Amino acid sequence: MVGGAVVAISVVLFFVILRSAAARPGRRDPETGELILQCSPILVWTMAAIAVGMPLVLGALCFVIPFKTPEQVYIPVVMGLCFLLLGGGLWLWSSRRRTRVGPRGLTSEYALFGPQFLPWDQVTKVDFASGQEFWVRAKDGRKAMFWIFFEGVAEAVPLLREHLPEEVLRKHGETLETFASRVGG
Repeated sequence: MVGGAVVAISVVLFFVILRSAAARPGRRDPETGELILQCSPILVWTMAAIAVGMPLVLGALCFVIPFKTPEQVYIPVVMGLCFLLLGGGLWLWSSRRRTRVGPRGLTSEYALFGPQFLPWDQVTKVDFASGQEFWVRAKDGRKAMFWIFFEGVAEAVPLLREHLPEEVLRKHGETLETFASRVGG
């Protein structure tokens, strides 16, 4: 029971630390001056540690735990592969996912795909239904994401208020204010 409480407190503390990243100053591109929103290094290194550390720990357990049958050895091996794939995928996503906010528009950078630019004048909708991801969308399907755990996301709120089209602010102003109150912007 005590172990479960320690795990629960650790998880909550981890998310509080991640959440504090929103209030940290965002990075700026020295050439363009664009605000660069990205995951906290704490999250990136945690995902890397899970992707590498857990398979090593589970592999070491294969030599320590006495198994009743030879087939049981595969259980920690498969679990280690799951951590490697899941943690590695999340590490790749968190280390490469960025949203740039500039005077011309938004640029979403992805882990496996090229950047996607969304000019301000083509924005038709904003959405914050999940409570963690604020989406800026265009009619043609292009979109940009602001995650509440991105570093510097609070700095993006005044830029959104300044650059979003008037019609979008009129229709979806309440959604923007909900997001602003959530990130402290």
